[in-house]
Amino acid sequence: MVFDEGDTALVPCIKEANENDFFWSKGKWYDNGTNIAYIARGIPSESNKYDVDSDGTLVIRRISLADEGNYFCRILSDSTESYVGVRIYVRVSVEAIDIAIEGCNSSSSCVKVLEPSLESQLTCTANMISESMTLKWYNGTKEIVGDVHVPESVGQKVKITNVIKFILEVESHLTCQAEGVNIAKSMAAIQLKKKEGKVTNFFVYYL
Repeated sequence: MVFDEGDTALVPCIKEANENDFFWSKGKWYDNGTNIAYIARGIPSESNKYDVDSDGTLVIRRISLADEGNYFCRILSDSTESYVGVRIYVRVSVEAIDIAIEGCNSSSSCVKVLEPSLESQLTCTANMISESMTLKWYNGTKEIVGDVHVPESVGQKVKITNVIKFILEVESHLTCQAEGVNIAKSMAAIQLKKKEGKVTNFFVYYL
């Protein structure tokens, strides 16, 4: 399920006729998750962040990237017990994502002059990004496969890097883009020029 940052999220749980106890947890798996809210015999838990309605629906107030992750609903009746799992994503505005290319001095675009025929390296960094998103390099519409580092920090805004190594033969225009679930793309761009020589074509050789 996808929700907009700042909204109140309603996450449904399956309800049968005789079921009236619902226990919600968050984590990688149900058995190692953190209990966050419940309603048992009609009495709900107390929380500033979560509520559980009488039909088992989990209410998350002011949802943020920290709330992304796996949620599990444990459903109890007098004779049965069952579980429901759901993955929650949070859609954030483009302005919330800070993308920068090393050497561009915090600008969203810049020009860099490189020594021709020598190995070069570019590092793109996205701050305050969800770990459900990806960070990619492109030369035009062609993706450049780089070395991506994503911290193991579930449900948090994190710093992701993507490093590419290449040999520049002629001038090129590269972009680094943050992409994710139902989110508009945010990008930074860099124009690569040879230190010497006249540019006649566009070509980058990737290692």
